[in-house]
Amino acid sequence: MGKSVLLFSGGTDSFVLSKLLKPDIHLYFNIGTAEVRKELKACKRLGIEPIVDSRLFLGDQELPNKIVPMRNLFFILMACYYGDIIYLGATKGDMTRDCDEGFRLVLNAMLMNLYTIPEKNPRGNHLPQVLFPVKRQTKTEILRDYLAKGFSVEELRMTRSCYKADNLKDCGHCISCFRKWISYVNNGIYHKRDFIYNPLDKVEEFRPIVEKLDGESEDLLTALMKVGYKHG
Repeated sequence: MGKSVLLFSGGTDSFVLSKLLKPDIHLYFNIGTAEVRKELKACKRLGIEPIVDSRLFLGDQELPNKIVPMRNLFFILMACYYGDIIYLGATKGDMTRDCDEGFRLVLNAMLMNLYTIPEKNPRGNHLPQVLFPVKRQTKTEILRDYLAKGFSVEELRMTRSCYKADNLKDCGHCISCFRKWISYVNNGIYHKRDFIYNPLDKVEEFRPIVEKLDGESEDLLTALMKVGYKHG
């Protein structure tokens, strides 16, 4: 059995996977985006010291919506130098193409083809395998698994999943924070101190986005019912 590598960001999804899977290596890529400093601070708060690889500079490729095209492709290919089983925390609602099952299958087939010859394989006889362990689950569901195993709510609150790099904690007014809020409410752990601003302020703005995400439309409706939200 080879080494397992978790692509770690200090965010909720990768932290939950860290607890559930206990990987051999936590790997963080410093790609030069504005969020790096805050993410590494989150790692430190969580007591996790990832290997920090700074060889990929992709900050100048970041789009206005915070997406860095092909980021996961670059991350996974680089992670193959560190271990054999590569974990990525893609969830059911993540709709970018480098988070879907087709991408994972094609990538695994390519890696198998490249690394079949041991003398051309950086890991010797070990063949790399890319896994998306929680791809069939929404954020609400993976938090439910985490809490069911008795892991800490307070540690969970130390994660950082926000797009606003200049904030000391999650803002509550970006789409990433809104999806996090849904999962917190549905698991009964939301507290107003979790975000700088109230995520409910953004319901009508983000509802059309979330309703397009696989499985998360139902989670959103459940969360809104729990907090007694009424349109308008």
